[in-house]
Amino acid sequence: MNAPKVFLSHAGEDKERFVLRFAERLREQGVDVWLDRWEMLPGDSLIEKIFDEGIRNAVAVIVVISKYSLQKKWVREELNASLVKRINEGSLLIPVVLDNVEVPEALKATLWEPISDTTNYEAGFRRVLSAIFGRRDKPPLGAPPRYAVEDLPSIFGLSATDVLVLREFGKAAFESGELSIGTEEAWLRVEEFSVSREDFLDATEVLASYHFLQKGKEVAPIPTYFEVTQSGFEEYLARFHLAYPSVFGAIAAEIVNSGTCENSDLVQRVGQPQVIVDHVLRRMAQRDFVRIAEAAGGHVWVTKVMPGLKRYVRDQ
Repeated sequence: MNAPKVFLSHAGEDKERFVLRFAERLREQGVDVWLDRWEMLPGDSLIEKIFDEGIRNAVAVIVVISKYSLQKKWVREELNASLVKRINEGSLLIPVVLDNVEVPEALKATLWEPISDTTNYEAGFRRVLSAIFGRRDKPPLGAPPRYAVEDLPSIFGLSATDVLVLREFGKAAFESGELSIGTEEAWLRVEEFSVSREDFLDATEVLASYHFLQKGKEVAPIPTYFEVTQSGFEEYLARFHLAYPSVFGAIAAEIVNSGTCENSDLVQRVGQPQVIVDHVLRRMAQRDFVRIAEAAGGHVWVTKVMPGLKRYVRDQ
């Protein structure tokens, strides 16, 4: 990599107290600094050396703004030339401000580096060096969290995290056969997708407001369990259980065509877990397709088949 050429504009009064050591440190870091003391000899043309050689060949111009340089005509001329070069060629112009002075109007739209102590300015020096080499202190870009790259369906009003949490509650209910899911059990499932605890709890609140989850009855700041509601389980099955529409139709056909009314018998006939069969029967009741009865021990059965279910089966 070629050493970047940098022109250092300054007042003579700042040379010993700051500029000379500053320029030496830049050269120690691989920056080819153009400084009048090093570049000019008696008899040289000021205009040719400064403007044609120094500023013209520089990829960056550092202007040291101080109580002294603000009064110098040569510094103003160098600044004007640097501004024109920046506009025409896109070169860097880096103001370094000493003495807490106000910067010239032409530089107020440019980010400058203030240095309050000319003997101790390590952080400022590193920022100037980074600007010259185009390096930024931005942390490397890591991989996105797993939930962000999951192939999740869009559900109106819900964020991707909300949908993920709904999926994991629904999956837990499907696998366990129980709609009551412990909060910590659900959290352990969701945590694997790099979701924070706070975002998980926020999602449960949102899902409860949509009546997809119902908080457990224990009085506690964080419920020990949530109940997946019929609406929540329906949303889960409709979005994540590809066979659900055909399962609903198969159960409806068994009820209408074969007169199978007990949930235990339907489980055997359609080959689906009881949690899905029970859910379908309850959804049918909500749609006024059937009348059902429920008893202790998970016993659910159809007491009456309504015309709507017969039409549904006929139209399939």
